[in-house]
Amino acid sequence: MEALYQTLEKLLSEKSRLYLQLIEILQEERNFISEYSRESLEVLLEKKEILVTEIHKVNTQREQLTQTIAEKKQIPEEERTLKSIILLDDNRWSKHMAKHRKTLRQQIQKIQELNSKNKKLIHRSSMAMKRSLTWLYQVDAAYTPYHQNGELRETPLQSGLVNLDV
Repeated sequence: MEALYQTLEKLLSEKSRLYLQLIEILQEERNFISEYSRESLEVLLEKKEILVTEIHKVNTQREQLTQTIAEKKQIPEEERTLKSIILLDDNRWSKHMAKHRKTLRQQIQKIQELNSKNKKLIHRSSMAMKRSLTWLYQVDAAYTPYHQNGELRETPLQSGLVNLDV
C-alpha cells in the first residue's frame, strides 16, 4: 500500500507541475491575443494542446490509482475520492496529498479565470475588428462617382483612422 500512496503523491505533484505550465501558457495566450499575434498564438496553441493531452494522461492514471487504493481499502464506490484516500489512517503521505489537493484546487480556479478572461478578450477583439471593418467600408450613400452629364468625378483622397475601441 505504501508504494501506491507514494505513486499517487508523485502523480499529484506531476499534475500540479503541468497545471503551472498551463497557467503560464494561458497568460502568454492573453498577451498574444491582445497583440493580435496570430502566428505566435498558433504555435502556443499547439503547445497548449500537447500539455492538455499530458494532463489528461496523468489524470487518468491518478483516477485509476485512486480506484485501486479505494478497492483495496474497501471504500464504497460513491466515496472513492482523493479526499477519502487522504483521510485513511495508514496513509503516511496524507499531508503531502492534502497539500497537493489544495494547490490543485487553487490552480484549477486560476485556469478557469484565465480561460474566461481570454474568451472575453477574444470576443471583444473580434467585435472591435468588426466595428473597424464596418467603419472602413462604409460608403457615403449620397456620393455618386459621376456628374449629371456623365463625366467621372475626381474623388479627393480621404484618409481615415481605424476604430481602436476594444
